[in-house]
Amino acid sequence: PVVFGAAARALLHGLSPDGVTINGWEVAGTYLDRLARPPVEKLETAGVLWGSGPMDRVYYDCSSPVIKALHAGRQLAFSGGGGWTDTALWTPPAPQDSLGVTLQPRGPVTLPPGDEWTATLLLAPGSLALPLQQCVETDAQGERYVTLTHPSGARAVVYLADARATAYSDSDGVEWLAGGAGITPCFPLPGADPGDGSATALPWRMQECTATSVTLELTPSEATGALWDAPFVSAYTVTVG
Repeated sequence: PVVFGAAARALLHGLSPDGVTINGWEVAGTYLDRLARPPVEKLETAGVLWGSGPMDRVYYDCSSPVIKALHAGRQLAFSGGGGWTDTALWTPPAPQDSLGVTLQPRGPVTLPPGDEWTATLLLAPGSLALPLQQCVETDAQGERYVTLTHPSGARAVVYLADARATAYSDSDGVEWLAGGAGITPCFPLPGADPGDGSATALPWRMQECTATSVTLELTPSEATGALWDAPFVSAYTVTVG
């Protein structure tokens, strides 16, 4: 057999830190925090949103990471697959808008005669995205929302706090929503019928925003812990077209 090591490394720079999301491993996965002294294993309950500051982590059993980054107003998708087992995320000393990614197998690869070992790394541009902070508006009551507008004239208004579209009009200007349309996570909410509850005031986080589409995500937090203590990821996307 042939025994060898392998790794693929990329340094992404010019990123908008609040526009970087990372996922692709099992929910409640384990990572090694190499910045801790001594290094310590921690639990990751959902995809990471890289805000800012130093990071040096190795995510175990993350063989197919998907990293979406905002660069110069455009989205970049970075993904891996095949023989990788772990994904390392790290920040170089400079510049501050850079993020390093290393894909690697855990330990040496042993390849018996006649066998193959394949691993992939893909960098691809995504849809035209907007800086997340530029997407959000605030109404008179202080509630945050996003307005989506299609070149055809179709339009929607989506509120972030309860992941709810409060207005949708088509290209002819016809309004289709009377009371809004949203998502109710499967929590044991108050009331005789749990389905009567709502996700109001839960910390939905905006993952992606374009002129015509917005994706919100809800993951475990202190606010959801009292409702449902199991790991989960709930995504809500509204698109006008």
